[in-house]
Amino acid sequence: MTFLRDDAAGVPLRLGDQVLVGLSPGLTHPDRTVVGEADIASVRAGIVAALPASRGTSCG
Repeated sequence: MTFLRDDAAGVPLRLGDQVLVGLSPGLTHPDRTVVGEADIASVRAGIVAALPASRGTSCG
């Protein structure tokens, strides 16, 4: 999947960077972008905690 991103709005991306992209329901563009393992690790606990509640959520 490809997303357009305003480089002036955040950390410039380089080939090989780890990126976590978040989209809220109903959006067609990312509303959150986290770059780098250290920053991704800081939000990982929240993602893992939310997984059980997502089981009843459909895609699309």
